[in-house]
Amino acid sequence: MYTGSLFRMKRRYAEKRTRAKDDDWYIVSAKLGLLENDETVAPYDMKMADYRWFDRAAWPLVVAHELINYLAYYHPTMDHSWMRKHVVIEILAGVDYYDRLSKVLRAIGFKVEIPMQGMAQGEQMAFLKQALEPQAA
Repeated sequence: MYTGSLFRMKRRYAEKRTRAKDDDWYIVSAKLGLLENDETVAPYDMKMADYRWFDRAAWPLVVAHELINYLAYYHPTMDHSWMRKHVVIEILAGVDYYDRLSKVLRAIGFKVEIPMQGMAQGEQMAFLKQALEPQAA
């Protein structure tokens, strides 16, 4: 479903970053919430702007809940202090997604990073291209 060039570059970036740390990465969907990166979904045409204001307000709460469920499943000994020490959430999604979601995640106690915050699409592509280039020796 997610096949655009910007998404493909974000996917490669996420794979590179998480592979180096043996971490997980997920996709946030306006319609479906939090998706595992290998999950197959039927095509849909919905974006955050399509939601009513109260649905947009609830969406980050749902995604945060789903994320905590994944973490609890994959890290059953996780508690709040473990989460605060070991979990950093890096959000590559656009402002309609990261704005409210990052506030909710920070309020829960997650450390959140948004490396492309405020960047236009062309700037994001340049950032990702540079990040994905092999490092000179």
